[in-house]
Amino acid sequence: MSKGKEKTAEFETEPNLAHLRRLSDDTGLIQHAFYTLPDRSTGYTTDDNARALLVTLEAFRLHGNEVARRLADTYLSFLRWVHNGRGKYRNFLAYDRSFLDEEGSEDCFGRAFWALGAAAGRYPETGGRQAASELFWASFPHVAGLDSLRGRALAARGLLEMANGSAQGAGQARERLRESADGLIASYQATAGRGWHWYENIIAYDNAAIPLSLLLAYETFGCRTYLKIARESLDFLLAGQLGECFQPVGNRGWWVRGGRPAFYDQQPIEAGSTLEACLVAFRLTGKKEYLETARLVGDWFTGKNVAGKSLYDPVTGGCRDGIHPEGMNQNQGAESLLAYLWSRLVMVKEREALGMGGESGGEGGTVS
Repeated sequence: MSKGKEKTAEFETEPNLAHLRRLSDDTGLIQHAFYTLPDRSTGYTTDDNARALLVTLEAFRLHGNEVARRLADTYLSFLRWVHNGRGKYRNFLAYDRSFLDEEGSEDCFGRAFWALGAAAGRYPETGGRQAASELFWASFPHVAGLDSLRGRALAARGLLEMANGSAQGAGQARERLRESADGLIASYQATAGRGWHWYENIIAYDNAAIPLSLLLAYETFGCRTYLKIARESLDFLLAGQLGECFQPVGNRGWWVRGGRPAFYDQQPIEAGSTLEACLVAFRLTGKKEYLETARLVGDWFTGKNVAGKSLYDPVTGGCRDGIHPEGMNQNQGAESLLAYLWSRLVMVKEREALGMGGESGGEGGTVS
């Protein structure tokens, strides 16, 4: 199959939030789109509203974006509404605001917990920080019991927000963060072997979130084992997804141990977490191959992919939902949009962390 050779769009200096506004109402962020229109029949998810809170907090912090500031209120309010009163979160809601479950998955919990940790430390006003902190600590006891690797990795991002802050409870968060990282190490050591450097026997979705969690734990604690296993697993994941362009593990079969990565459907969530993991790995190790890979992954959004077409739509500010055997999925839903927006913000954030200022650079907007 021919690979795309030219990008059809470039990342803007400041991300366009027009499609995020289009998919949001006074309840929250609608899950899917019918082409570019909000598909109200699909309702809302906590997964997406947690992601949206992270995106808007970062867009306000980096760019002072007032649209992001107002949207963050909606998403934080949504997380409070779906809290079930026992430290967990419902995930699926119909458009009529009726709950469709009593408790979401552990991955949903991890995303909500991460977003609340970020809001507790960085929300633009005191009331929001207090509300987020209250929910965070109500959920804190459940972190130790998470079985899902991704749930643990995502929740660790919330712990990281608290552990490196000055708020009361930072010590507790650091202790739980170390336990979480040690648990990921134990999973890896129990599963990895010759020709398979991963934490479980299948590589499914949002995969780079797991080694990324260990990279950030290494940054906090300086434990060389965290860095070693994070790099081994990230390098293994990248080796299965890189060719002339980035080819993320497809959701039609995933990547089962002893087999080969499924080629389709390729989804933006994989590009989002992989790009962030590569940029953090570059910052922590100085290995330029991670920077080059980050550029390649970023270019996947804008046309350097197996379809040779841009998933990002500069007209709407949306992101198409993936690449199928038949071509592009033309729907522009929430998860895909947020993966694109988060990638754009991470590029600026990592430049800032490297002391390179806040502007994006390089072809396609990746860190240069």
